[in-house]
Amino acid sequence: MDEFISIPWVVPTLIGFAILGLLITFLMEQGQFLAKYSGYAQNKVAIGYNRAMKMMVGGRVGAFLFAMSISLVVESGYSARGVSIVVLSGVACLVVCQLASALVFRRQQKENIKANAPSRRAWAFAGISAVAGIFNLLGFTVPFILAAEFPDYRLTLSNTSVMFNTIFTLLKVFVVENELAKMIDKNSSQMPIFTYMLLVSRVVGSACVFLTIWLSL
Repeated sequence: MDEFISIPWVVPTLIGFAILGLLITFLMEQGQFLAKYSGYAQNKVAIGYNRAMKMMVGGRVGAFLFAMSISLVVESGYSARGVSIVVLSGVACLVVCQLASALVFRRQQKENIKANAPSRRAWAFAGISAVAGIFNLLGFTVPFILAAEFPDYRLTLSNTSVMFNTIFTLLKVFVVENELAKMIDKNSSQMPIFTYMLLVSRVVGSACVFLTIWLSL
């Protein structure tokens, strides 16, 4: 394995796969909101949720690609600063893609969004969604940075992702997704603006993680 990693092109390739895996994971996660909204708009709620579940599976493939690639980068002897720069590059690309996705949705749903001002309740849930996104992205990236900083404890530190992801899952499933399901069942006129706010909330969350890691360098 050491001989393989020492080949000049291997580590740069692994870095590319790690960034690609990160993008796939989080864009698929954001895409679940779009899939559910599409099902709602077409009056095909079950199909929308099925599409979202397929995206979740795609996200797991991305997570595997990221975890395997970044783990090998850490094992190659990359410094914590080096791993942080790799993560920052991936998160920067993610913010751009998430923002583009939100803007495209806004353009497509311009009239529906303008017709309904967001309620205070929608703002509150969008804020919770942003916090959930922060925990998700931190749990996905920071453990590997810590593993590079403290290689003797890299296995233990890499498993701290479970703590972050548990908080993310609780907030998403029991709070954000619960509210989204209620809106769909009620055929709420707030659905377009709420979906847009959820998309923007993930942009905000990713940007906060980017600044946190960047300031820690």
